[in-house]
Amino acid sequence: MKRIPRFPILALTALAHWPAARAQVVFSGSAYTQDFQSMTASALTPATIANTTMTEVSGLSGGGSVSGWYVYGAAGVNRWGRNAGGSATASFFGMFDSASTPNLALGSLAGSSSAGFFGVVIQNTTGSTITSFSFNYDAVIAKNPSTTVNSSTLSYLSSSDAVVTSSSTGAGTFSDSAGIWTTSTGFLSPSSGIGAPGTQAAITPHFQIGGARISVTLSALSWTNNGYLYLRWSDTDESGYDAMMGIDNFTVSAIPEPSTYATIFGAAALAGAVRYRRRQKQEPPAPPPPA
Repeated sequence: MKRIPRFPILALTALAHWPAARAQVVFSGSAYTQDFQSMTASALTPATIANTTMTEVSGLSGGGSVSGWYVYGAAGVNRWGRNAGGSATASFFGMFDSASTPNLALGSLAGSSSAGFFGVVIQNTTGSTITSFSFNYDAVIAKNPSTTVNSSTLSYLSSSDAVVTSSSTGAGTFSDSAGIWTTSTGFLSPSSGIGAPGTQAAITPHFQIGGARISVTLSALSWTNNGYLYLRWSDTDESGYDAMMGIDNFTVSAIPEPSTYATIFGAAALAGAVRYRRRQKQEPPAPPPPA
């Protein structure tokens, strides 16, 4: 069964919202989740799509309303398909399983002729520069690798450039050449048990790698208002036949609006000043120094 993400209860919740948008997800301060359940849970043989091009998932066959999320083939043949874990073709996938209510996730299976990135582009519309940003997600696997543990690296980039939807290896893409990427918390396929290297077979339902959600906090950001945050997960060809794995239940919690921060901090400063004045009135003056 699809796990429903939980959000912390906040006393002060921003009034902004997350509209569906072509080209990016708009972050104005409120909670956001993407569970990929709008994608189609039926097989689609991987077919070639444009290489070195930011291709939005919502524009792909069966991509549903997954707007602001992209696949980007960095080298070789770029493909898109939908699969329950049985495919051996290198491709980006709308992953689904055979549960009574199929789980869906966004992922890939790399090969010698196909590797790249998938992820999300988020625009900051809070009105202020964001210096810290937190989110969490599930790493899931639908097919184990044959000989070695596979890795998926998460990296991020803050940029003033919007998504470029034509072929490009520069700014506005998931390319290594788009800017200075910072590595964050990615994931590995299991080294033992379900999903470990061995005879390949579809894994159903999807197996949650690590048994818990992955929490990430990006610190020391300089994500300016109206700027863009690029989050990408990598998939490169590794020894033997690769795993099919990806991410699910991506969530961001609401944050107070900048004006709320000012109110909170201003109130705290005022309270501190009042306490200080009261202490000054209560304490007797210090005696004069000896003659």
